[in-house]
Amino acid sequence: MSVCPHCDSADFTKYGTTGCGQQRYKCKSCERTFNSLAGTPLARMRRQDKWHQYSEEMWLTTKIRQVA
Repeated sequence: MSVCPHCDSADFTKYGTTGCGQQRYKCKSCERTFNSLAGTPLARMRRQDKWHQYSEEMWLTTKIRQVA
């Protein structure tokens, strides 16, 4: 995370943590908050803590029903 995903400013500060324990940041330019996953495919996904395990199993070509 090197710039704000909303205004591309590099001037931001830590701003607590999310409910699942991720670091939050607040931009000093636009005053909006974001976390380290903002702008990535995992940004608004539910159960982010499980995705690493799921992707590992799918990489090993485990059937989707077994992964679930």
